[in-house]
Amino acid sequence: MSEYFFINTCPKCKKTAPIDITKWKLGTVSFNDGKEKVTELSGVVYFTLFCKSCEQGIAGIFDYGLNSGHPHDLQQYDAKGDGDLSNFFSHIYNRFRFDIPPFHRAGIYNEAMFCYCGGAYNAAVTLCRTAIDMRVNLMWGEFKLKNKEKIKEYLKYKRKFLSLYEKIKYLFPENEHSLESNISNIIRIIGNESAHEGNDIKKRRCRIMA
Repeated sequence: MSEYFFINTCPKCKKTAPIDITKWKLGTVSFNDGKEKVTELSGVVYFTLFCKSCEQGIAGIFDYGLNSGHPHDLQQYDAKGDGDLSNFFSHIYNRFRFDIPPFHRAGIYNEAMFCYCGGAYNAAVTLCRTAIDMRVNLMWGEFKLKNKEKIKEYLKYKRKFLSLYEKIKYLFPENEHSLESNISNIIRIIGNESAHEGNDIKKRRCRIMA
């Protein structure tokens, strides 16, 4: 049994239930300032929880940000001494991000998924846009090798370097509204909004790419 708990909605079974706090660790970063090794808070808490209703474990992070102070050890919030931290957690629980998947560095799409799960939606859509660009360029290269004469004729009326939109349109000429074409263009458009127009992309739109 955990020493501390709170009552709130479990992200897995969606029921309001007592949730044990099995781990609450303030994240840190270490660096050398030229004289010595320095360790500072990173602005993130790593936690694991256990729901008493569904009896499932829950893991995640709480990104509290360094500009808003930082949480303390849990005993400092246990004013009554009964281990019930419901009041404290009611103010921060909606900022928890649950079950962050492992970060696999190999692959742009995996990095995008990590950003999405961590709430960095602008970064996620920009990386998805990059992944589509890379995939379409690979398809375009293979297509050119197989259709040299056709491409040569097409480029007579076009500039030497085609945009991503033109490549997508040319790769799917028989059905411009195919699933591949639509998905590629949706990612291209939203990615452009974030990268070039400075629009703040929200989770609802970013979820399309996930």
